[in-house]
Amino acid sequence: MADTDNPEDTYKEQLYKAYDYATTEFDKSLTFISSGILAVSFAFIEKIVPLAKAKSKDTLVDGWYILGYAIVLSCVAHLINIFLLRLTIIYYKPQDDVCQKRIRTFGDLFIQILNITTLILILIGSLKIISFVKTNI
Repeated sequence: MADTDNPEDTYKEQLYKAYDYATTEFDKSLTFISSGILAVSFAFIEKIVPLAKAKSKDTLVDGWYILGYAIVLSCVAHLINIFLLRLTIIYYKPQDDVCQKRIRTFGDLFIQILNITTLILILIGSLKIISFVKTNI
């Protein structure tokens, strides 16, 4: 734990807490956004486009699958984040050593890649659903 008498250490600790909170909230937001788009499109698509007469239904189904993958990937990212935090706790030392730096560097990069991939999947899935609706209106 940081020396609370040193203002620099206290500030750094607050930054880490804020970073952890922001990361957690971002993971949750990705899951909520993709789940919301999937649920709303699934629930209301028949009211917008009569599916019996719709063309290119594969586009709609592809969009749903892609959003489903985004949800799964977001959950996996969250689980990996928890695992990496656990590793950080296990290997914690007051002074950063090589192991701590590697865990942090690898973890941050890996989570960022998963989150960016999730965002891309949400965008592609949403565009597929929008494309389906535009094609059939």
